[in-house]
Amino acid sequence: MIPTYAIEAAPVYVILEYYMLGCLKNKSDSYKYNSQTVLRISIYILSVAFALCLYHSVQVFISLLGAICCAPLAITMPALIHYKSLATKRKEKAIDIFFMVTSLGVLTLSTYQSIASIKAPKKVHH
Repeated sequence: MIPTYAIEAAPVYVILEYYMLGCLKNKSDSYKYNSQTVLRISIYILSVAFALCLYHSVQVFISLLGAICCAPLAITMPALIHYKSLATKRKEKAIDIFFMVTSLGVLTLSTYQSIASIKAPKKVHH
């Protein structure tokens, strides 16, 4: 995972930097670079902390990451991009909004299920 972490985390970095550091346009390049570095290190440390907390059940950790990331990337973002750039008719926009709202429901439900499976007592097989 370590050699490919930068590739896997690149979309997360791009999205978070756009929203969290977008206000730094008028700052110096070194300030922006340092802010970007701090954000990336924080994300990495947060990922390591989650992995250490959930090391006993890697499948739960992966399902939680999938729950949080998959719905927005697979359903919300394509619908949002289509809504903003291509949808011209009212029906197209309504379908895009339906998919965005549905994906938020999927995100909520799958995240809840992942967290519930972390808290659930483990079954012992004899």
